[in-house]
Amino acid sequence: MEHRTKDGRLICRQAKVDAPIIPVLELPTCLKLRCLMGFWKQAIRHDITLARVMIPFAARLQYESARCAYAEKHRSKDIPERYRTGENPPKGWRLFVEILKLRGGLL
Repeated sequence: MEHRTKDGRLICRQAKVDAPIIPVLELPTCLKLRCLMGFWKQAIRHDITLARVMIPFAARLQYESARCAYAEKHRSKDIPERYRTGENPPKGWRLFVEILKLRGGLL
């Protein structure tokens, strides 16, 4: 979805962020100690995998929200085009730095 001014200038284009595929945790098949211990190991691995998948996804959503809010707030000013279009979003630790910049912490 795009936001434009009355004269047709682009204010902000909302980028599509695809939800990650979350692995499914399998329940134990019996109540023996071996089955329960296997379930607990699997649950710990599942939590670690879930954190590896969801933290970058949540950060990307925060970035898109902050980017659109920044573009809306500075609609009449000259800001970098990447904040208006959302193309080539940063990855890794640079994503967190950009969120801080857009929220007013580092600019």
